[in-house]
Amino acid sequence: MAMSLKWASSLSKALGKELDLSDTPLNYRTCESLQLVLDYTEDLTHLNLSHCQITDACLDLFLPHLHKMMILDLTGNDITDKGVQRLRIALDGNSFTKTICLCDNQITEIGLLVEEARFETQQTGTRRCTQPQHYSTKDLESKIKTEKKKEDPIKEFEPELEVNNGRISYRFQCTSEGLFMCRTTGLLFGLKGSGCVEYSVVHWDMRLLINTHYEPAGPMFDIKTTTAEIYELHLPHCETHVDAIGNLSVVHIHNEDTREFLSPVKISKKHIAVNVCRLSHYGVVHENDQNNRMIRGQVLLFQEPDVSPTLQRLWVFLLPSNVPLSEIKNQQQEYVFIQTSSECKLMTNAKYTLISKIAKKIQPKQKLFELLHDGNHHPTFEVFLDKDVTELQIKVQHKIKESGNITFKTTWKRLIMLKKNRDNHTEMISEEHSNNQEKKWISDLGEIMEDLKCDEFKKLKHLMNNTKNRVCIRWTKLEEANNRCELASLVVETWGFKESVKAIHELMKKLPRNDEFVTDRLKPYVTQFGLEG
Repeated sequence: MAMSLKWASSLSKALGKELDLSDTPLNYRTCESLQLVLDYTEDLTHLNLSHCQITDACLDLFLPHLHKMMILDLTGNDITDKGVQRLRIALDGNSFTKTICLCDNQITEIGLLVEEARFETQQTGTRRCTQPQHYSTKDLESKIKTEKKKEDPIKEFEPELEVNNGRISYRFQCTSEGLFMCRTTGLLFGLKGSGCVEYSVVHWDMRLLINTHYEPAGPMFDIKTTTAEIYELHLPHCETHVDAIGNLSVVHIHNEDTREFLSPVKISKKHIAVNVCRLSHYGVVHENDQNNRMIRGQVLLFQEPDVSPTLQRLWVFLLPSNVPLSEIKNQQQEYVFIQTSSECKLMTNAKYTLISKIAKKIQPKQKLFELLHDGNHHPTFEVFLDKDVTELQIKVQHKIKESGNITFKTTWKRLIMLKKNRDNHTEMISEEHSNNQEKKWISDLGEIMEDLKCDEFKKLKHLMNNTKNRVCIRWTKLEEANNRCELASLVVETWGFKESVKAIHELMKKLPRNDEFVTDRLKPYVTQFGLEG
């Protein structure tokens, strides 16, 4: 360490006023070394770090030293909104820095840039440019208006499903322009007008990723449209860490064997968006760094009641969150899907075990979790149970090796209610009817919430967060719901079908909203569950 400090001190004295590292890939370790140099430098005022693959984590290393820079170029990196906010805080009140270039990064909130330009103009008389220098503050304000005009409210829809030769085709008929999100697949379409969009999940052709540093990070979608024109496509991703999100891209495959990698125009917590010029196959890809990383996952359960006269079997899937449940259900049609809260976080390339005290046998004993998006999804674990078992505790554990010791961390734990041993076909028909009823309730609940005034909606969220008779919905979850339809889904997911009807029936009286619009939509479900009293 002493020798490193000595080298850093010597190098900083030799640099002069300018340092240009543009187009030089800098990883976190390299940035740590550069941080030492910046710590010692006194004369350096012009720093060019454009197109260096710098992430928010790398930027954090430089923040204590950037007040020394008069001109800082961070163009073409992987800095997100959070990185910009921390940069602004670090340079707050600094009048020495005149220009910062942040164009062509992963910045979605253009307002962050304009506010910074205003701050400098009002407080110090200087101007800090966060876009290419020909943009003025007025230009940026105009750009914001344009961006806001494009960002229409997202409308969710349930697609029409059709199964041909074992493959599901999804279909959406839209009647206007706007942003539309498929509840089943998570795809979000930016449409210029009315028309029909058809799409399906297809197999990845791994030959097209040979000699690239990318691997699949989500399903491959084949997308077609008749008359509606798609100008923007948002594909769901499952990454949780900002650095991993920065390594995402989208591959577009057309003419069967021609590929192109598209730079995202926007990346959110759950989607990566690209501009669309022609339709065919689109899929999310991630830079293959072979490192373990945490992703959003899901645990799916399917029951096989009649394995033998004395046994039943439970199939357990560990999957990324962006694999559509409809695809797995279609592949497991002969089994009964067990509805439970499935969300969890999974570590790639890590070993997992499944534990249940009353299971007769679980195989395999442990399994490596890998991101496989080839279209065929196989169960991770197979659990054998006695025929009369109707409920069991089950948990998934992550095997961790630290300092030579092996420990297990619980990733997912639930009490599972199994279906009673009845005719499989009848069970599936009954379940399908129940699922359709639940989907209709979510749609009607969304309409009720859309009709609430702002003060009524705020009061409703407060009541949901402070209910005494049932589990409260955490405020962070309520805030994360991007729109009222998404909140309706969250309510049903948290409280279940029947309990959510009962809760909304009670809460509407407290708002109060007992008008015809609300009661007409509530009445069928209140009657169904006998809640009139």
